[in-house]
Amino acid sequence: MAKKEIVLTDNPVEPLTAAETKQFERLQKIIHEDMRAFLRVGDALKEIHDRKLYRETWRTFEAYCKDVYDLGRSTAYQYIGAYEVVENVRSCGHFDDHDANGGPVIDLVPMNEAQCRPMASLQPDQQREVWRAVLQNLEPGKKPTASMVKKITKKYVGETTKSKVHNARKSVSEGREISGPLQKAFDVFLEEVEKEVAVGFNATPREAIVGLLDQVRHTLAEAGSKIEDAAFQGGDDAKKLMQAGYTLFRMDKASKTIKFHTPAGGWAVYEDPEQGGVGGAMPFGTIKEMQAAFEELMKNRMHLRG
Repeated sequence: MAKKEIVLTDNPVEPLTAAETKQFERLQKIIHEDMRAFLRVGDALKEIHDRKLYRETWRTFEAYCKDVYDLGRSTAYQYIGAYEVVENVRSCGHFDDHDANGGPVIDLVPMNEAQCRPMASLQPDQQREVWRAVLQNLEPGKKPTASMVKKITKKYVGETTKSKVHNARKSVSEGREISGPLQKAFDVFLEEVEKEVAVGFNATPREAIVGLLDQVRHTLAEAGSKIEDAAFQGGDDAKKLMQAGYTLFRMDKASKTIKFHTPAGGWAVYEDPEQGGVGGAMPFGTIKEMQAAFEELMKNRMHLRG
């Protein structure tokens, strides 16, 4: 494949070694010729992304995928996410019978990207819990389906959210004087949020719910002194959120980068994401591109706006 003459930056880039060039060509051949083999495609895309094998000609991984394969950023990361899900749940179960040639047992893993997609936004341990539940609910001689995985994932997320809602209610009511009507309204709100999470925010987008919370904060701020939110100012609440597995993000419009809250208490440029992230520490070309990438990050339930 002929390379395009594209000048990406004034800064020199590290040229590919002979071994990297050969591997880059091999991985691209896999993607071109075997798009249906989602695992091989995801594995190849992940290596190209992680090692930045596109760097001689393309500035970003997203631009490379769009230019060469006409893959949008979400689709490319879905392939990578699917590969990571399969690798993560591989040890959860296997077929009991040997194959026709008497070979070893075969791992029972998701067979296509559609089966992986519902689990991709979950944490690794949650993915394994969901996949074990899928295997436990299989009828003899049957294999998992995408609809089955989606149904069990929704049930798992719903039960997890239900537990969190219970804890939230308990936290609000303990040691605080709250009027009956306000407590009732709060309970109804949490119940509706629980329903939305269970159905994947089909009726109300997650961002819209966050917007409602912002409106409440704004109303309270107008009625008194400024509200300092420790969770987003680096206080103890931020540490608790990170210990619980959450990551705080914010956009830096001045540098056109996305930053995350570090365990040390500061903010650092977000790069080398695990799933569906922005990829690389270079600034975005426009604010719009940065906002689009940020919204993609916020689709993960464990990501919060900082």
